[in-house]
Amino acid sequence: GAVVVGTNGHLLGAMRADHGAGELGGLISSHIIPTETVVLLVKMAGKASSAEFTATADGALLSVLGTAINFRPLEGKFPDWRKVIPETVTGIPSMFNFALLARFAKAAAVLGASKDQPDIRVAFNGPASPGGYDGACRVFITNEPSFVGVLMPMRADPLVVSTPSFVAVPQTKVGSPKSKRNSESKASA
Repeated sequence: GAVVVGTNGHLLGAMRADHGAGELGGLISSHIIPTETVVLLVKMAGKASSAEFTATADGALLSVLGTAINFRPLEGKFPDWRKVIPETVTGIPSMFNFALLARFAKAAAVLGASKDQPDIRVAFNGPASPGGYDGACRVFITNEPSFVGVLMPMRADPLVVSTPSFVAVPQTKVGSPKSKRNSESKASA
């Protein structure tokens, strides 16, 4: 089947789309579909379980539920996306933009997961040695084994954790004020 890949440089999602035997006829091609076309396709698809891509002489067609979107694929070569998928992960927590997980939750919902509980899992890839860099994290959608996601690491200075003074618990002295007075009077005698 075809492999559908989407990336924005901060995350990547790839999924093998099932096709009937021989449907692709050995054709290997790559097309960069504009974001606006993908957004329109997702809105049109609703609960549809499939969409059809057709290359034409003057562009391409994406069809879903009997409606076709005519578009021109973007010029250029799609990056070698397989190179950013880590083969192994360290399991050590790493720094990444957690807001990007919401996009994987949306992808899970489009693929049939519950909106309230999309059940995505992250395989962390923090630094394997002190002072090392975070690696890309793998993201999995539990009930979609043909999907693989990647969260790119944040390139930032090491996180310095400090506690603001207003959060600190006030220090209290051991003993009551009465026992303090007693000890002071004994010391002066």
